[in-house]
Amino acid sequence: MCIIKGWENQQVEFKEEGVEANKLAKELIAFANTNGGIILIGVDDECTIKGITVPKKFEEKIRNIAKNNCNPSIQLETKEYTVDNKKIMGIFVPQGRTSAMDQRNDGKFFVRRGSITGPADPTGVRELTKNI
Repeated sequence: MCIIKGWENQQVEFKEEGVEANKLAKELIAFANTNGGIILIGVDDECTIKGITVPKKFEEKIRNIAKNNCNPSIQLETKEYTVDNKKIMGIFVPQGRTSAMDQRNDGKFFVRRGSITGPADPTGVRELTKNI
């Protein structure tokens, strides 16, 4: 899987299996609010394949986070891969469906800038949410 040979960027993020729900929701929202992207679960920040232990159970966790920790819920796709005899999960996040920004269930908005996920600029939030 050649995407792993590169580093994190505007459309690629690596997370280990133990990622917290709100941290994963932050990444999902940032990708949805920008141009979409892929999160590879089971890969650390240095591109080392760590793997995940129970892919089907982890997929259910991801879908619950996308539904319960994101507003509106994010419709995503997942795909399981085997790399170096370890299972990893690809989460494909589409760009948001509407002109309104997605937010975490605590009301925070995030965007992706290069390989960094950060809070949305207040002016941008106002502009994108004025028609809600």
